[in-house]
Amino acid sequence: MKLEKEVYFGNTYYTERFDKKYHLNFNCIVCDCLNEKEKEIFSKLQTKTKIKLTLEVVDPILDEEERKYLSGVIRPFRDKVFYIKKQKLFSNTCYIEILIESSTGADSEKIDLPSFWKEKMYKGMELDKEYTLEELGL
Repeated sequence: MKLEKEVYFGNTYYTERFDKKYHLNFNCIVCDCLNEKEKEIFSKLQTKTKIKLTLEVVDPILDEEERKYLSGVIRPFRDKVFYIKKQKLFSNTCYIEILIESSTGADSEKIDLPSFWKEKMYKGMELDKEYTLEELGL
């Protein structure tokens, strides 16, 4: 999702000097919907700039509950995880597959977590995509 806003930047300074005289100090970054007080402050700034800012908002892949659960599951072998993947089981169910390095040093081992309705959990994960722990925020 992209978000576009007009942003106003301005600055001026206000400090107390040793002779008890004051100078205004102010740094300002406000959005395009200025309230009356912000409009008044912005109009008094020594330097002003108005720019258009475009931000891209990226939703996390896992929600907080999913992140906590998977963190707990992988805790004992966290440093041995190759990937975590969402796999299709039946037409409307999926499961999470975790590939880890084998404790014997042989081939890797898979851990399959219990199945779930695909519309209910792990909605941010794509099917058959191998995610690193960093990508999932784990």
